[in-house]
Amino acid sequence: MTNRRKVTVTVHTWEEGFNCHPFEFINQLAALLDSIPEQHRNTAEFEFDRYGGDYNYSAGELNLSYSRMETDEELEKRWEWERASKTEAANRERAIYEQLKQKFG
Repeated sequence: MTNRRKVTVTVHTWEEGFNCHPFEFINQLAALLDSIPEQHRNTAEFEFDRYGGDYNYSAGELNLSYSRMETDEELEKRWEWERASKTEAANRERAIYEQLKQKFG
């Protein structure tokens, strides 16, 4: 059992609006959609994040992404990171324990 997780791959991010002709944008979008592996195209989605928001300025970011299961390499890297994090947490707890043990006996 591998316990693979779903990962999100960002294909492209547009910031500060679309400063191009609409047909240029459509052609760029078509090329980006073609770059998504066919087996993952059904998971493609847009996400719009708005930031700013005062009366004089408001901006946003449009992200094109898709989802897939993590690769063997990503899974191993995540496991290594989780093991290192657990070891680091245990070492910190042990150091605190030793300090308290020394202080209070």
